[in-house]
Amino acid sequence: MLLSVGERWTGAFDRLRLALEGENTAARILAESQARIGRARDALERTTPRPRCRPRPRPEEPAGAGLEPRSYFTLVFEPDGVVSLHRLWAGDDDEAASLARTLARGPADLWDGMRFIERFEPPAVSSS
Repeated sequence: MLLSVGERWTGAFDRLRLALEGENTAARILAESQARIGRARDALERTTPRPRCRPRPRPEEPAGAGLEPRSYFTLVFEPDGVVSLHRLWAGDDDEAASLARTLARGPADLWDGMRFIERFEPPAVSSS
């Protein structure tokens, strides 16, 4: 049962009045307050939202893994402002990075699912 702020203050003043009048001992009031705090803490823990899912750690790849191609993708930021998405199939991160470099005419980001791997900048044009 939830009490309004006014009801809680009224109850607190009533308990204080009773304590001052000697009907309740200070130890009993303290024990009641501690129990109330414990119940409130338990209720708060039950109502606190829990994360829907936790990211699972990526398992270490066994020896010999990487023989099968994995799906990577590259976001290429074209000079004219267009962002293009390219799917790459590669055996490992290094192979995917070399493929992504060949696609990049502008800055490009290489991703493996949600894992960011590398950003490629276009080579600087030197003016002679």
